Amino acid sequence: ALPDSIRLTPLQAPIHSALGVPGSKSITNRALILAALSKGCATLKGALWSEDTQVMVDCLQRLGFQIEVTPEQSDPANRSIKVQGKGGHIPKAGTKDAPLELFVGNAGTAARFLTVALSLWPGQFRLDGVPRMRERPIAPLLEALRTLGAKVDGVLQELGYVCREVPFGENERRTKRSLYRLADPFLRLWFRTVAAHRGSLRIAAAVDRRRYLTNVWPQLRAEAWEELCRAAIPRLAAPQTRLLPAARSWTAGAGEWDAVTGSADGSLLVLAECKATTRGLDARAVRRILNAMEARQPPPTRRRPRQREFWVCSPTFVVPRPELPSHVRLVDGHEVIMALSEPQ
Repeated sequence: ALPDSIRLTPLQAPIHSALGVPGSKSITNRALILAALSKGCATLKGALWSEDTQVMVDCLQRLGFQIEVTPEQSDPANRSIKVQGKGGHIPKAGTKDAPLELFVGNAGTAARFLTVALSLWPGQFRLDGVPRMRERPIAPLLEALRTLGAKVDGVLQELGYVCREVPFGENERRTKRSLYRLADPFLRLWFRTVAAHRGSLRIAAAVDRRRYLTNVWPQLRAEAWEELCRAAIPRLAAPQTRLLPAARSWTAGAGEWDAVTGSADGSLLVLAECKATTRGLDARAVRRILNAMEARQPPPTRRRPRQREFWVCSPTFVVPRPELPSHVRLVDGHEVIMALSEPQ
């Protein structure tokens, strides 16, 4: 225990000395991953020997990498670590029925770096840690890896924190083109705009924080409006028409659509644009949007639809609304809210 008081005596003359400082936990774990990915033998000097780095070494050894650890005389907390890299290959991997178990303890750097590295190698792996580790945020990392094509299963998707999107009309089990995102818009706001810039926002003046949030708010508002529209569009169908759940479409060779749906028999295709404008769309803006929609390549479908409809969704429209052909529909915010409020 520390004493109640510590007496500090000012120096009488400059100090001329050489000091050895402990290594960096974060840099050591990064260097260990890079050494394992490299080709040939790599030796790390001045590597910190702490709980987090010991966890990383143990996990790499369980993956089959040959690692030698020797103490350094300069500092008792440092080690010299020799890693035999495998040139991007992993010596040992698990299978679907028996995934390789890796325990990361409470080491955040080991959990994040290993998650990314393991997505580069074939095989099945299961990472776990202490209860506190399970509380630490890793959803944005998993979201990014899934979007890049990695297959990452976890309780986040089962609990509804992360949702998966596939292009309209594609088989969810077979397609490799997916987008993963945080389901809760408030968590999305936190991780994308606040957590990523927490340090600068903390020291920024109030006017600068307000300006920053004002700049990112339109994108978040647009995403929320698109999600509301996709959920409401199937409920806004004609009484005799049953529409499939709406989804985005970003198929190669075709245009990107905010919302696409169709009838169960494939005879009707609905293409929608969702504009989260703060001012109502007037007739000129509506016609400009429709011209762009008609010129855009529709997404591929299993059956060629006999009828195609264009929907423009905006919170408000300028009154009076323009006269439009029967295959065009305007949907405002009131219709969206009413459709989502009605029980299914």
